Amino acid sequence: MVQTSQVREQTVQLPPEAPLVRITAGYGTAGQKTWNLRRPVTLIGSRRPAHIVLHDDGISNAHCVFVNTGTELLLKDLHTSSGTLCNEKPVDLVVLKDGDVVRIGNTGIQIAIRTPQNDSDDSGYGLKFVDPTRFCEPVPLTLAYTDMRWDLESAVTLVGRHDKAPVRLDHPDVCRRHAVLFRFRNRPAIFDVGSRNGICVNGQHCSLTPLDDGDRITLGPFTLTIGKNTDGDDSGGKTETAAEGNRTTTDAAGSELSSPSHTPNDCAAPVETAGSSVAPTDTPSVRTGSSGSETLSEQISHSWGDLNEWESRLQANTSTLEGRQEGLTQREAALDAREAALRGKLHDVERSHEQVSAQEQAVAAQAAQTQLDRDNVAADERAYTAKQHELNQRESEIERRERVVAQRWSRRLASTCPHCGKAVNVGHTRVVEEV
Repeated sequence: MVQTSQVREQTVQLPPEAPLVRITAGYGTAGQKTWNLRRPVTLIGSRRPAHIVLHDDGISNAHCVFVNTGTELLLKDLHTSSGTLCNEKPVDLVVLKDGDVVRIGNTGIQIAIRTPQNDSDDSGYGLKFVDPTRFCEPVPLTLAYTDMRWDLESAVTLVGRHDKAPVRLDHPDVCRRHAVLFRFRNRPAIFDVGSRNGICVNGQHCSLTPLDDGDRITLGPFTLTIGKNTDGDDSGGKTETAAEGNRTTTDAAGSELSSPSHTPNDCAAPVETAGSSVAPTDTPSVRTGSSGSETLSEQISHSWGDLNEWESRLQANTSTLEGRQEGLTQREAALDAREAALRGKLHDVERSHEQVSAQEQAVAAQAAQTQLDRDNVAADERAYTAKQHELNQRESEIERRERVVAQRWSRRLASTCPHCGKAVNVGHTRVVEEV
């Protein structure tokens, strides 16, 4: 019978004696907002999945985290370009006090911290750390199937692809700011900083969970182990004993460190994550005794069941991908049809634009010709007015001369001969000639 691994249900919750924290962003302004931090880890950023979203150009997607360790409130900058200020001083990791002012980008955040009165001692466990920003003892972190190891001393450590991340894992399936390892009371814990592929602890997806020695953390194609390395004979003379699902590590001096039970799936093979393939693993050494063959058979049975489960998941994922591919093909065909229709409309618009341009040019030419005709008509009108004025003057002159001639004619008709006294008879022709 194949046994399946149990779902990891452990979570990190603040104890009653933990500090009560309230932050106010944009304090002193009309747009100030206040939050009560009831989580062990609160992510601040400019977009989801940050717990508190602040719309500011100087704030990164995942800018900083507030970590309530159960005894203190820590502020950790996630290696951002603009940085994080506490009381106008750049900080990387700092213990916050009541009344401190944190500034990220152009946003100021005021901190209010109150410690419950029923707090019996400093930590609730009788532990008092000399430096709240560090672990009491370094926490070993090893990369499975390699010799790479980190000794974590900082109380909050960034894990990801970022160049300045203390635990740097360079792979496209790992985000630049993937997860945060932090101290909660007297034990380490891990928090997912809104990564694409998430994190798995002992084969189970989680976003926030405490860690124990021997726990395996999967980020993309990498598997990290908390505590001392138990992957093989390279661990300094340690051997691994498998019996009844529990592992006991024995060093060369004979001392034993027991770790929580893990299923063969958690110990022998890394978890398959989205966008990554299952890496080959080495078979762990098994010390067989009277029941060694039964233990090996159980492990083979578990592994075979896991392989069948992976195969069924792979087939289901393949069917899903085929359906998505078919849908994408249909959408692509529809987009091609829309693009062809838009190209036809664009061609019609361009032709209409050309016709309108030609009509505008014709109208401009007609307007120019009309203006020329108007100028010619105006010139003719001025010439006609001058000619009419000249004719009026000649007509006036003729009328004046006619009056003069009529007066002279009247005087001649009334004139008499000085010798005989008779009226002088003048001919019509002569009068006409004088006229």
